[in-house]
Amino acid sequence: MSEPIIFIAHQKIKQGKAGEYKKVYQEVGGWMEANKPQTAAHIAYLSEDGTEASVVHIFPDIEAMEKHMQNLGDIGTKAFALMEIVGFDVYGTPSKMVMDSMLKMIPEAKVTMRPQPAGGYIRLK
Repeated sequence: MSEPIIFIAHQKIKQGKAGEYKKVYQEVGGWMEANKPQTAAHIAYLSEDGTEASVVHIFPDIEAMEKHMQNLGDIGTKAFALMEIVGFDVYGTPSKMVMDSMLKMIPEAKVTMRPQPAGGYIRLK
């Protein structure tokens, strides 16, 4: 079994769209919870001024992250209309397929990798 993976997507919210982003994210979060049962966490945080957001994803293993990245549905299109992804922080080692698909989708995104766990724990159940 692989180690857990924590993935944070950093986003720039389009000007004046913070309220709409929050509303759409409620839909995104509900859809993810219903359709991605192996994703342990999917939580968005906005900056104080509503111009930036970070979405924290926690996966118990590589397979869960791969399943999460497949078939994001129409809800992803709604979210992308309100923001742009500017970077990713990845803690753990995702599969090559996941990394290739992320970089293909957002080639200009800044990616920070922390592949080597040094210790600690995460409660997944």
